[in-house]
Amino acid sequence: MVTGEAKHAAISGCRAMLAPSVWWEPLGLVTYEAYDYGKPMLAARSGGLSETVVAGLTGFLHELAMLRAWPTMCSSWSP
Repeated sequence: MVTGEAKHAAISGCRAMLAPSVWWEPLGLVTYEAYDYGKPMLAARSGGLSETVVAGLTGFLHELAMLRAWPTMCSSWSP
């Protein structure tokens, strides 16, 4: 687990936050952390993640367990 200044540095330095869920997520707090730092969220279309990520606006969604979609999502994002 990363916390404190190390967490701040990691999120500040990234281009996007990723949530590679392979099961139903009730609510991913990582989405709110991404938004706090102005980062897009790349996540599975799963539970709360699909309700907090607006595809094409605040990030991208892929079908559950379809990690093959990530390279396309990452390359199509232009901040």
